[in-house]
Amino acid sequence: MVRMSNDITPDAARAALDSAATARDGVHAHARWMPIYMVTFGIGFGAAAFLLGMIESFWWRMGLFMAIWLVFVLSMVRWAAGRQASVRTSLRRTAPWWIGTGVLYAAALFVGTGRFQGELAFWAPATVLIAVPLVVGGLRERRA
Repeated sequence: MVRMSNDITPDAARAALDSAATARDGVHAHARWMPIYMVTFGIGFGAAAFLLGMIESFWWRMGLFMAIWLVFVLSMVRWAAGRQASVRTSLRRTAPWWIGTGVLYAAALFVGTGRFQGELAFWAPATVLIAVPLVVGGLRERRA
């Protein structure tokens, strides 16, 4: 019969703590994809609004938007699916940034399409404004 001892030496305890810290750092390193994802989507939302606002022909605008947006979103989702880890609290931290960009995107399209169609003076600032929440959120998430 083999007897096991519950006693642990200080060196073994230190090694176990070091191992746990290394594992934690590895998970956090693999979870660092979210800031890139957020910044890229922020820029994508801004570019999509710019495209929708600057092209005057409805059919060209919709066709080009659907083709580009579909490829963009599918590429981003596929890339994110390959990431190995995610910090458990990231959804709670990132949701307001996603909502902010979504609301600004919808507001810009609601106000701008039709009324400011093809006007750079409206769509250039709107593009930046739409991108800001996700870009700022992505930069903040990088430090989280």
